[in-house]
This record gives sequence, structure tokens and C-alpha cells, in this order.
Amino acid sequence: GVVGFWQVHLLEGARWTRVKDGRAVRDARCDLRCGLHVVRSRTSSHEHKEGSAIWGQFFELPVVNAKLDVLHVIGIDEDPFTRSSQVGDGVLALLGCGDVQPQELWIALRRRSSQGAIETAGWVRAWVSFHILQ
Repeated sequence: GVVGFWQVHLLEGARWTRVKDGRAVRDARCDLRCGLHVVRSRTSSHEHKEGSAIWGQFFELPVVNAKLDVLHVIGIDEDPFTRSSQVGDGVLALLGCGDVQPQELWIALRRRSSQGAIETAGWVRAWVSFHILQ
């Protein structure tokens, strides 16, 4: 059964770049995955600044195995004309099974460049915590 929940207050994205040409992402979405559960943020368009996004959304994802159920953060380019939609991704893991107080994190989205090197494709800012069920 479920042992607890990742709690994520998704705030913003910053400096997202496209795989193909390195240009700024205009329409950004963030997917969160834990085990078989996936939640999607709404798409944030670039009213304020290209390569950035504002979400302000809260999500909870159930955890069945505290050692294996990592939180996978995936940046998605929602531009309909882009071939590769995944901007990059990052992973958070629990060190043990216990409550984790909310922490503000900047999560790096990583991807493999066309030359095969790992590069940072942008950042996601979120408050993240883990709530254990008693």
C-alpha cells in the first residue's frame, strides 16, 4: 500500500532551452512522475519572458516504496512545431522513510547534447516535501 506522498508546489521554470537549436522555450509544461502516477502542469506561455514559466500549482503523488519511488521532474516544450518535446529531466530520491519538511529547491533539468555530453537545459523551482502516513 501507499506509505506516503510527495507534495510538490510547482512554482516556476527558468532558462529552458530547446534541444534542436538551443533557443528559449516559449510554451512550457512540467510533468511529475512517481511510479505509475503522472501529473501534468498546465502550459505556461511566455507572457513575461521566453525560456521561463509560471505555474503556481500543487500536486501530491503517492509513494509505495520509499527507496524506489523517486520523484521524476520532466520539462516539456509544448510548441506544436517542435520535434523533440522533452526539454530535460531531473530526479529527487528519498534518503530514508520519514517526513521531509517543505524545502524550496531549484531542480536542474538535464539532457544529453547532440555531442553526447550531459548539459543543463533549464531549471524548475518548487517547494517539495514528503508526508509519511502513520
